[in-house]
Amino acid sequence: MGNFIDDFMSYTANAESPSSYFRWAAYSCVSAVMRDNFYVTQELKKIMPNMYVLLHGDSGQHRKGAPTGLATELIRQVGNTKVISGRSSIQAVMKCMAEPEQNRATGKPILGGSIFLCADELSSFFVNDPALIPMLTDIYDYKALADHRLVGSGTIWIKNRCVSLLMGSNEAMLREVYSNLAIHGGLLARTFFVKPDEARKPNSAFGKKRYDGTELSQDISEAELVTSLKAISEVERGEMFPTEKAWREYDLWYKSIRERVFKSPDKTGVLSRIHTGVIKLSMVLCLAESLDREISLHHVQEAIDRCLDLLPNYEVYAISGGDSSISSAGAKFLSELLNSSDLSVTNKEFLRKHWMDVPLKVLNDLTTTLEAAGIIKAEIVDSMAIPPNVKYTLTKTGLEKVKQRREK
Repeated sequence: MGNFIDDFMSYTANAESPSSYFRWAAYSCVSAVMRDNFYVTQELKKIMPNMYVLLHGDSGQHRKGAPTGLATELIRQVGNTKVISGRSSIQAVMKCMAEPEQNRATGKPILGGSIFLCADELSSFFVNDPALIPMLTDIYDYKALADHRLVGSGTIWIKNRCVSLLMGSNEAMLREVYSNLAIHGGLLARTFFVKPDEARKPNSAFGKKRYDGTELSQDISEAELVTSLKAISEVERGEMFPTEKAWREYDLWYKSIRERVFKSPDKTGVLSRIHTGVIKLSMVLCLAESLDREISLHHVQEAIDRCLDLLPNYEVYAISGGDSSISSAGAKFLSELLNSSDLSVTNKEFLRKHWMDVPLKVLNDLTTTLEAAGIIKAEIVDSMAIPPNVKYTLTKTGLEKVKQRREK
């Protein structure tokens, strides 16, 4: 039996969804089957490996349904944690955690408050409720015994509350849940915010070969993935410990992050909480590879790298909190600049991607304002084109402004 993460990535290598989606879906699978059985002690509390993972991308283009659907199926087959994948209210989720549930395959009860929430569209999963964001934020943290007072249901008690979440969303729908309240109230900081890292080759999945004639071969089966996950779920429960080298690596990195937080406060809370995400991911990487509760140096190093890779995603999302059309266009425009290799984009390149939701007039108004503020500089590259093709580059001042805006 190999590393579950590697096997999962191999199994999904021919699918159209980007690698980043599948990788974080794999992490979510391990996290969900670990339940509340494993923990790391930090100060006066226990950190469980549960995760909130959000796959963010254009609707339909990036195929968020494949990783979320596969993860749901695998967790159901393992059968050691409760699963909700259909439309639900947050109150119904709480009741499900409080009550025992029967494993359909074995007939045995699934006890405790460990639950896996999974869907390819976040906003269609939850029934709209003003209490949703505060409750999602609250139930992220593990509690041995939690009491919740629900309207119409009285008080319910949940033992060993441990919530994992894997969902997808696009820009238009995401704001319904991850609003300004979620950004500044702590929910965004508790979420691994994942964007696509590639565009894979088309694969119609209509038969045994790709459209170009190459074979669709797989070195591992879904049944083997389930077996691997079951093995992880059956590791003797208990506390997980870092090796001395792993602890020293984490300690040095943690101190550097804390210094950065004090020098440049982050009001979204992402930097203030990223160390917890690193611990959770280290736990997941450890059991996925070795079925051992001792966290090694390379687990910590990879967890740090993976978490830091996500930081630009939060920055772009947090600065786009306004509701006007120019604010929405600004978020897309800054995202294109920050994600380019040279911090630049031409108006034609931008409009090719966003012509349906960013009118030319809005783009012109936006770039005029940003240039006047010194956030971008403009250079005409083709004056004969209609409209003239202009290259916009983010300035040093612009980078600083982006950071300041995120902190407000």
